[in-house]
Amino acid sequence: MKRQPLVSIVIPNYNARDDLRNCLTSLRRLKYNNKEVIVVDSGSIDESAQMVADEFPEVLIIKTEKMGIGEANNIGIRAAKGDPIVFDLNSDDVVDENWLTELVKSSEASPNVGIVCGKRMVGKQDGILDSTGGKIRFLTGTVPAIGRGRKDSDRFNVMREVDYVGVPMVKREVFEKIGLCDPEYYLYYEDSDFCLRAKNAGYKVLYVPSAVFTHRMSSTVGRQSPRKHFYERRNRIRFMIKNFPSHILILPLLFHMIFMTLLYSSLYSIKANPSYFYAEKEAVLWNCRNLKRTIQLRYSTPASGLLVG
Repeated sequence: MKRQPLVSIVIPNYNARDDLRNCLTSLRRLKYNNKEVIVVDSGSIDESAQMVADEFPEVLIIKTEKMGIGEANNIGIRAAKGDPIVFDLNSDDVVDENWLTELVKSSEASPNVGIVCGKRMVGKQDGILDSTGGKIRFLTGTVPAIGRGRKDSDRFNVMREVDYVGVPMVKREVFEKIGLCDPEYYLYYEDSDFCLRAKNAGYKVLYVPSAVFTHRMSSTVGRQSPRKHFYERRNRIRFMIKNFPSHILILPLLFHMIFMTLLYSSLYSIKANPSYFYAEKEAVLWNCRNLKRTIQLRYSTPASGLLVG
């Protein structure tokens, strides 16, 4: 590359000391030199912050109270000096040595490209994909990751536009135009929300297959926990109300608010699992209580006032 712009990399962390060590070690091995790494540690009690200070003195560590992923990302983005900025790199991600070089190259290819992300593989599963970008399905309100669980092949080695990505590299001008992450999501859907807002502002979201990284797939909330069910259901409904065009909103909203709620409630009642039943109920009730505020965000910048710098 003829030039290497300063790139900021923001990593939210909560009690993932050993995974974080592996992530930071992989960032040290990058062939791209002009970078800064920012770890936002959200109240960890496993000495993650101390490990970073002792073993990675070049990394900026910001310690906060426990908070959601979107809010942690925003703190890191505000502290970032680079352009572009990578955010939401997970503590359990490990990057290839050419990952950042390939992202920057693709980001600079066109002024219309606002967001890029690479090919995310599943850790310890040889050749299995975690994500090659994602789709937003307006009829169902789902946001499936393209290629998840499939064997990598030539069909996934084509650069293309996608609806959203999980670990976005974002040009600073995008933040200045649409704001930062919406912290209200707390967990899940903050990446889909951000990318959709960027696309609505006229930017392209690009999947870059040559920028490879690996996701170990550890989970903060557990793979099948009531807490995970609550945030996934709550945020999916909120995402639709907040972002879907009016002429196609009614059908998926009714589907999730009525049919899926009845289905989940019946299922968990049969299984005699009250924790999931209450998680489902609270997800729907939360959206009812916050309906006015969510509708207001349809017509304003979702992270109003949360600009870089």
